[in-house]
Amino acid sequence: MSTTTTRPAWRGQAIALLNPIQWPEPFGLVMIESLACGTPVVTTSSGSVPEIIDDGITGFVRDDLPDLADMLRNVEKLDRDECRRAAQNRFSVGRMVDDHLQLYAELIHEGCPTKPGQFMPGDRQSGVASHLEC
Repeated sequence: MSTTTTRPAWRGQAIALLNPIQWPEPFGLVMIESLACGTPVVTTSSGSVPEIIDDGITGFVRDDLPDLADMLRNVEKLDRDECRRAAQNRFSVGRMVDDHLQLYAELIHEGCPTKPGQFMPGDRQSGVASHLEC
């Protein structure tokens, strides 16, 4: 049994991800993966945590380590479906592609005489813009 195929199963069955991060992590992929499996996250507020975890909704954010341990007793009160929804709404492939295409359009527009509305993202599956005039 490979680790890749078993990881989502055990992560989705976990009570919570305990993530006592102590450094300014720029992007918390492990937290996003846990939320996508419906697993709440108990973590400190370092790095990207405030952008990923909604305290009291998708997990608990505490900077005191004893408080982190106490929050583990409360994770069963959180809605695991809400954890999954939050991951889908913020970090799905479609959302990330749309956000990147919009950013590229804005960057291109800064040096381009066209208006931002003229940028039309292409087929989401191919990820290719269908039309961009400059």
